[in-house]
Amino acid sequence: MKNYDEYMQNIRAKAQKLKTRRRIAFSCAAALVLVLALTLFVPYNDQLPSVVKYQNSPYYKLINGINKATWQPPAHKNNYEWLKEAITGMPKALFAPTMDFANGADVVFEAMTAVPEVGITSGSNQQKYEEVTDNQVQGVIEGDLFKRSDKYIYYLRGTELTVYTIDKENSAEVGSINIFNEEAASSGSLRYYQNVHMYLSADCTTLTVVGEGYSSQIGSFTVLTALDVSDPANITAAEPIYYAGNLISSRMVDGDLLLIYNYRISGDIDFDKPETFVPIYGSLENMQPIGADDIYCPAEDPTSARYTVIAKLDGKTLQVQDTAALLSYSQQVYVSQNTIYATYGYTCTVAEESVGGMITQTSLTEITGISYRGDSLDILGTATVDGSVKDQYSMDEYNGILRVATSTSVLTRQVGSGQNISWVQTVDRKNNCNLYCIDLSSWEVAASVIGFAPDGEEVTSARFDGPMGYVCTAEVIIMTDPVYFFDLSDMENITYKHTPIIDGYSSSLINFGDYLLGIGINDAREMKVEIYEETADGVEPVESFELPCTASTAYKSYYIDRENNLVGIPIRLWSNGELYYLLLHYDGYELRNLMDLRIDGTLDTVRADIIDGWLYLLEDDLQVVKVW
Repeated sequence: MKNYDEYMQNIRAKAQKLKTRRRIAFSCAAALVLVLALTLFVPYNDQLPSVVKYQNSPYYKLINGINKATWQPPAHKNNYEWLKEAITGMPKALFAPTMDFANGADVVFEAMTAVPEVGITSGSNQQKYEEVTDNQVQGVIEGDLFKRSDKYIYYLRGTELTVYTIDKENSAEVGSINIFNEEAASSGSLRYYQNVHMYLSADCTTLTVVGEGYSSQIGSFTVLTALDVSDPANITAAEPIYYAGNLISSRMVDGDLLLIYNYRISGDIDFDKPETFVPIYGSLENMQPIGADDIYCPAEDPTSARYTVIAKLDGKTLQVQDTAALLSYSQQVYVSQNTIYATYGYTCTVAEESVGGMITQTSLTEITGISYRGDSLDILGTATVDGSVKDQYSMDEYNGILRVATSTSVLTRQVGSGQNISWVQTVDRKNNCNLYCIDLSSWEVAASVIGFAPDGEEVTSARFDGPMGYVCTAEVIIMTDPVYFFDLSDMENITYKHTPIIDGYSSSLINFGDYLLGIGINDAREMKVEIYEETADGVEPVESFELPCTASTAYKSYYIDRENNLVGIPIRLWSNGELYYLLLHYDGYELRNLMDLRIDGTLDTVRADIIDGWLYLLEDDLQVVKVW
């Protein structure tokens, strides 16, 4: 039996054990709270990763830009915010940064090897090249679905090339070939093939077909296929050449092919390995990254990890002669007789500290010129203008001056937050139109006309012709327009005239002999073809032709004959949905319909030409009709 001292000692020992357990439990709980606090509440690193160790790399400026373009700060401040959102489903902030990985392909690059020389036929089959595409710049050939010689017509229906004889009512098909790889398509490795156009060599023996598509092996691609058409009854095709990336545009100048396409960075980037973040080219056995001197970074931080790549190729062998790349480009491309002009549109955002939560966003466009004459592609300079550029016809080079028509936009917004979300509200929007004249010797704006249109309008079409510039502007919702005639012969004294307010607007302006031709829609959205004439006091619409129908908006689908004041337009009637081809003639007094022919196919792919008084109309089949 325990005595009192032993009994009390036993109680004290149990109490000490309990106290020790409580201390351990408390320490564990404190440690757990500390661990949870460190796990949940320690802030994420939201600082841009440093790339200073690459400062001696020739690609350092590019690395800086790509680092900014591809890095995304954490969407949450810490693990607690992440866990809370995961449990409650709380939406992320509306202003969490997002990346603009627009059209482009993974960095998988197929062969850029040379195509074997095609045969050249001598003797009776020799042909004379005839230009049929209404090119923007003389001598700078644009690809089209339709090319011809003095003996044959070449026409692309999708990926099928058909060759016809030029023999009036006796014209007939002489040969054809489908360049689409049906075996690859049936296996699913080739998904589609589109944006196809072609060039005919000066000796009429080679057709180069340019297009884009997607395959499981390459991803999105641009593809070139050389066809030997020296014997139109026996056409042969060389192996296609694939470029990783989406086609933007192309041109043929003096036998050289200029290929312009987008190339997107994808996969793991290792700044120690340029081939992981720089466009590559060459043969499969020897792929090389483009040199740092041939890559241009925009003045502003790049908005995407995407390049516009320009490749200059020998038009006969398709051998690469030189390449250049522009980071974060390109929306529109204009090609003059010596220079490629690529555009980079972006938005400048300014926060107004004097007014809480207000930001102003202004649209800007950076234009870079790349010389393509000579042995290399050389970046000449860059200029920045307010607004956005609609298309290639909104730019023009003349006597050392680049003229550019832009649509400006200044957007004022109020931003705020509440109830775990961020919100934005548009307070004011100001749209107008500017015309800039950039001196290409200094790349400075030599002259400009700012805000020349009524407030709220944008450029719907533009065309330049020597010292003259023509711009149609409209507030598209209201459907009214004026057309402006600019005299740009004197940079110190730019003058302009304009039409009265006209219902509808022109989507294409075309210099048309002594007149200006506008193709567009009226206020009922019916097709409208209008003739404009400059007078001493202004600009007058002198004649128009309107019809309840939808007209093609593809410029190359129009037949333009300035010498005879003829214009051909494919249309779809509203009354029955049938397709017709209109041939209109302006005789100085009246714009009248010479003929309308029932056609099949799609509006944008119809092509036509008048040869020796006969209309050759190309759609699902060939129609040949006597005009005069």
